[in-house]
Amino acid sequence: VGAAKAGDALTECLKKQEAWATLWPDDQQLESTLLWRPVYRLLTRGRARIVLEGLEGELQTNKASIQTVPRNLTIEHVMPQAWRRHWKLSDDTQNEAEVASSRDRIIHTIGNLTLVNGRLNSSLSDACWDKKRAELREHDNLFLNKNLLDNALDVWGESHIEARARQLAKVAMRVWPHADKI
Repeated sequence: VGAAKAGDALTECLKKQEAWATLWPDDQQLESTLLWRPVYRLLTRGRARIVLEGLEGELQTNKASIQTVPRNLTIEHVMPQAWRRHWKLSDDTQNEAEVASSRDRIIHTIGNLTLVNGRLNSSLSDACWDKKRAELREHDNLFLNKNLLDNALDVWGESHIEARARQLAKVAMRVWPHADKI
């Protein structure tokens, strides 16, 4: 294969991969993974951060004050991993154990993850939504967080996490299109 056709040959090779670790997911597979898989646990922190950085880069507009994504950001769980202290289940929950288990899973999906700088991350920690929302509004200028704050007013819960994951999946499809769309 000549140099001029190397890109096409590589794309064809990657399209044929079927093993989970080498699969080039189509849009449906990518969306499903981002909606339901705990990417925070499946990927290393560095790789999860790179995914979030890619999404942030795509969300930025050409009118944004900062046109690059800082590389010193850390991953923050919007609903914290230790959610039980400040993020109670609703009083009408029928099967508390099942709902808690579902919440434990969804908190590690892309819809509940964002980027912040280290100082802001440590001040947010396991805080309640009201405090996190106020701190993000005051100190953060990332588009990932701007969109998060625009779409979650008084509450941050499972339905918000799923809706945000759907939104970010659409962004991911633009950043990392399937081979059939290249």
